[in-house]
Amino acid sequence: MATEDSNEANSGRIPVDFFTANGMTPLMFCAQLGDVQGVQALLKSGAQVDKISEDGRHTSLTLAALNNRVEAARVLACTGVGSNIAPPNSRRTALMIAADAGYVDVIEALAACELDYESEDGETALHVACKAGQVGAVHKILELGADVNYESKRGENVTALMCAMKANAMNIIEELVRQNAHVNYENSQGETRSFMQLMVPVPQTSLTQ
Repeated sequence: MATEDSNEANSGRIPVDFFTANGMTPLMFCAQLGDVQGVQALLKSGAQVDKISEDGRHTSLTLAALNNRVEAARVLACTGVGSNIAPPNSRRTALMIAADAGYVDVIEALAACELDYESEDGETALHVACKAGQVGAVHKILELGADVNYESKRGENVTALMCAMKANAMNIIEELVRQNAHVNYENSQGETRSFMQLMVPVPQTSLTQ
């Protein structure tokens, strides 16, 4: 670190990744406010997109997503860095945050992210949207190419349809079925469509699938 600081001092460059009093870097602050010009200028100066805030909850991209800053999110995502970072104290990526809030335009801006990326909690962005009842987010994530039948490898080993059924989100269940969700699928814990029907009925039109 001392060598890096010395090199910056010798080059006359001002460090751009220092933490401010609120525990964020200047890039995080600009992303949170949606200051696109500030984001672009800081990136040009070498600011790190994958840096995590001092409280361990955010990156610049997750802050842009959390605050529905569409253009800032798009600029940051275009760097190809940090899109799958789930900070240790939030455990959600920018796409998961946008999915939970139903920010469809931010989801669109993050289209290049790994759509089926799974967090340590066993959630993908699609699972998060289903649990939150965000049908618009579900539709957009699937439109971008997420796997409607992806089963999480951690946690409860569930699919999006199982998440929606457990949340009793009928409008999302219907959307998933329209998108070819497997209603007779059995997960690794042996839960099937018949078991899940005890909680909420599957639309009759889906039973032949």
